[in-house]
Amino acid sequence: MSNRVLSLPLSRFDHHVKKGRCRNYDRCGNKIKKPRRYYCSKLCSGYLFSISNWSTLRQIVLERDDHTCQVRKCRYRNPGKMEVDHIKPIGLGGDPLDPDNCQTLCPNHHKIKTKNDVRWIHHKKKQALRKKLQMERQLRRRQWGQFRLRF
Repeated sequence: MSNRVLSLPLSRFDHHVKKGRCRNYDRCGNKIKKPRRYYCSKLCSGYLFSISNWSTLRQIVLERDDHTCQVRKCRYRNPGKMEVDHIKPIGLGGDPLDPDNCQTLCPNHHKIKTKNDVRWIHHKKKQALRKKLQMERQLRRRQWGQFRLRF
């Protein structure tokens, strides 16, 4: 298989790869017997290439979670209406195509979680902006103090 099939750069997978080991590092990591191969089997290569788009990742997560909401004490189960959500939002550094970062939620819980995520992301960005402005003020004060001492 060529590298063009995968929409993600291979560097995403390379940082965990040991020489002579399967690139499917989080699932397999077996030794590779044939030279110039990246995966130990067709199953491993197919798994990584299949999660390179959202629709297949969504199906993997829905099947893994058995089409049920992952919130405790929620008994909602409707295979046509379930939604897949990122546990750690992409805006806060979550991996967009990692099945371990996804969960199945019912529409009600997905709406609640998304609302809280948006608030949290806004809070984090606001906090970062405040810190940046505070550092700029301190820098201006220092520069002004040096300017006043010269004269």
